[in-house]
Amino acid sequence: MSETELWLIILAFSGFFVSRWMLRLAPLNSELPLKTILASLVAASLAIPSFFTQISPTASLIAAIICPLFILGPVLLSSLARAKRYKLAKSLSQFLYWSDGNLRMRRLLAQVALQQGNPSAVMELISTEEADHLLLAQAFALEHKWDKVLALKIPAEGDNAFLGLAARIQAYLGLGRLELADEELKDMRERWEQSGKGPIGYRSLQLSEARLAAEKGQLDRVKGYLQNPPEGVPAYSLFEIAARGAEQSGQIEQASRLYAQAYATAPESSRETYAEKLRNFNQPLPQIIQHQRQAFGTYGLSIALVLAYLLQLWLERSYGPAAANVTAGFLDRVAGVPDSTGLWRYLSYAFVHGGILHIGMNVWVLLDIGRLYEMRRHWGSLLLAFVFGSIMGAYFSVLATPGGIPLVGASGGILGIAGALLADVFRRQTPQDRVLLRSLLQWMVFIVIFSVAIPNVSLWGHVGGVIGGLLWGFMRQGLPKTAKLDLAMGGLSIGMMLYAIYAAATWFANHQAFLHMLIQNP
Repeated sequence: MSETELWLIILAFSGFFVSRWMLRLAPLNSELPLKTILASLVAASLAIPSFFTQISPTASLIAAIICPLFILGPVLLSSLARAKRYKLAKSLSQFLYWSDGNLRMRRLLAQVALQQGNPSAVMELISTEEADHLLLAQAFALEHKWDKVLALKIPAEGDNAFLGLAARIQAYLGLGRLELADEELKDMRERWEQSGKGPIGYRSLQLSEARLAAEKGQLDRVKGYLQNPPEGVPAYSLFEIAARGAEQSGQIEQASRLYAQAYATAPESSRETYAEKLRNFNQPLPQIIQHQRQAFGTYGLSIALVLAYLLQLWLERSYGPAAANVTAGFLDRVAGVPDSTGLWRYLSYAFVHGGILHIGMNVWVLLDIGRLYEMRRHWGSLLLAFVFGSIMGAYFSVLATPGGIPLVGASGGILGIAGALLADVFRRQTPQDRVLLRSLLQWMVFIVIFSVAIPNVSLWGHVGGVIGGLLWGFMRQGLPKTAKLDLAMGGLSIGMMLYAIYAAATWFANHQAFLHMLIQNP
């Protein structure tokens, strides 16, 4: 199987999941899902050369370049918006989609901007004429433009309509019209009861009830509403509601603390409101909390894998295509290779890859999964999860394949990180964790199917990697939460990886004759 065919198979698998997502955004006959589905079908058909022998390699290569635009493009657009690269996301959306699909995609990106508390980005992504009233209501509410919120016509049906109703209640409260807010809340509750009690409506109703209770100074009721906060609501909004309840009940000291927490956790565009409150209470502005740790371990490990691959290319050019495999690959019970059972191979194989597609996919997944894990844990814990996963991936391959099998690639270690993340979200089980848990499990099912369906992909190397990560993830939860321990684990992991690379380099230096023999007899 060529790299092009393998890439097309990966695209076809990915296209199935992306198509399901697109169908939640638009009907089947619209541009947004239709392009993804067609690209997935083309990738799947061209990946099976025995069915389409008349298709030329050039056509397959062109499809391998074009299909990702509509399979991976929507994922990239969402990632750009989450990284606050709104202009680039908008330009790319206009390049990929030309009619209704472009408008729907930009509305999705605008929803991401709303989640980030950035109303100006909403208007940057979509004009006032194009935006539906639900989007505008939420954007105007973030800007405290209450009259504009009330001037909008909110849809009468659909679970999403409750987002607009919640914005109307906010507007009434902002204008001091408590009686109208009370009436709107009663209508909202009746509509929710009659509409099937959807999750978005429940979240909107719970927040609106908490806001109204806060405005009335009913702090105990506010705490009751926010004891189990609705899924997807940013922390600063919860602090704001609780602070307003404390303020209205005359508990100024508690209100000051809560407004300070809201200020410290809010996006920059929303801080001025809380800053004004704190100034009114003669309180200093708190230090801004960093929302996201820098993923130094993820970036460093990714760079190390890329550098190792560049070294591998030099080895293959100088000593033949098998040079890197025999130097550092996991070759337990593979006949004819000196020191094929060396212990360093349980880890060094992670720095050898089967081609540009192999290294590219692994680095891509590492950047995605690794950053998620480093948001929760120290870089030292991430590196040890990678080491544990790599070792267990090799170990399980030995158990499952008694005859011996060559093993290369960082996927075992990367799945070790995924396993550690899975252990973390399984144990914590916040609403956000439950969403991440479902996504991780779906992704791992995809990896298993992919490992079974594609030749020369190690199923047990992947399974072992996940098990190793789970073991370390649960173990880490039982150890003291100290930075010194994480630094020690990180140092241990770096030491083990450096030893494996040093041992492979020593093997390379001591077996030049064997490598020259490989050149003559590949």
